[in-house]
Order: sequence, then C-alpha cells, then structure tokens
Amino acid sequence: MLRKKKILVACGSGIATSTVIMDKLENGLKERGIDIELEQSKISEAKNYIEDLKPDVIVVNGPVNTDYGIPAFSGVSFLTGIGVDELLDKIEKELND
Repeated sequence: MLRKKKILVACGSGIATSTVIMDKLENGLKERGIDIELEQSKISEAKNYIEDLKPDVIVVNGPVNTDYGIPAFSGVSFLTGIGVDELLDKIEKELND
C-alpha cells in the first residue's frame, strides 16, 4: 500500500492563509488521485515541524526565501487563482518522484 504523502503548509500565523491554501491543495490533488496528509504551521516554526513531521514538501504563502531541506513551493497561486494547475503539476511531480 502506498503511504500518504505529507505536505506542510506554512503562513505568518499558521491559521488563516494556510487554511485557504490547504483547502485548495487538498481538493486539487484529490482530483488527481493523490492521497495526502496536510499539516499547517507558522513560517517561523516550519523547520521544527519539518524535523518532527518529516513532510515530503512544504508550501508557503509567499516567496520561498529559506532552505527547508525539502522541496518548497510558493502557494500564492492558490490565493490568486493564477497558475494553479501549473503549481499542482510541479507539486504532483515532486510527490511522485
């Protein structure tokens, strides 16, 4: 059985924006048949969450300016609606590699 892929979604507060991103990410990947487990955190606490949760990728609500040690994506497309399919393609490719 394939294990669920883990995605950490991080924003400034770990609540508002990351929840919007999580909903769109979950729905978009579910439509593609990808089973995921989502967690959310504050950006300032992301490295600690990565150590504990061992996610496959991280999606943040702004530019990726930090090396998290795992593939990282900007989730701004999920907020603007521009480039969502392209971003989902990139995340899907990373999860399947």
